[in-house]
Amino acid sequence: MLCCRWEVLRAKLLLMILYNVILQVTTWIDSALSAGGAVLVHCHEGKSRSVALLLAYLMIDKGHTLKSAMEHIK
Repeated sequence: MLCCRWEVLRAKLLLMILYNVILQVTTWIDSALSAGGAVLVHCHEGKSRSVALLLAYLMIDKGHTLKSAMEHIK
């Protein structure tokens, strides 16, 4: 039972860290765009992490649904 509790706590901690990173990225993107700049988001390894961050930005900062954010990125 103790093992399961630690796994749940670990999962919650990882989600909190991930959420914090997403908020930092969305704040950075918004700041750059608000200042008239541009933002290039890419993933060094060619995975979908960059797309996930862009989706999060559009959903959190711009109020998109997942579907409309995905359509916007395409």
